[in-house]
Amino acid sequence: QVSELLSGSNSSANIVSSLQSDKDELEESVREYKADVSRLKTENEDLTKATARLEKSFEEMKLKTESYSRQLDAANAQIDTMVIEKDETTSKLNKLESEYQECLTELELALEAKEKFVAESSR
Repeated sequence: QVSELLSGSNSSANIVSSLQSDKDELEESVREYKADVSRLKTENEDLTKATARLEKSFEEMKLKTESYSRQLDAANAQIDTMVIEKDETTSKLNKLESEYQECLTELELALEAKEKFVAESSR
């Protein structure tokens, strides 16, 4: 009987020891889990802040892009106006050059007529 009691007591001690070991492992797992949860919460907060910063930057870039687009449209309209003005000026210049050539031709004819008149008068 004594040996049965001793072996039962030994067996109970083994079970208690095993249960204590399991309990220690579970407590360690719970601590690790809590640490992981805390770390993940911190990472989530950091990501949330980073996302907010990115969204703000995106909105700022969007506004700048819209502003640049409007400036580009205005510059293109100004260029179109300048091209039209250049074409009009070129047309006027060509017309003036043509009139100038006509005047030169008339002046040359007038000089020839004058020279002819002077030559005939002096005879």
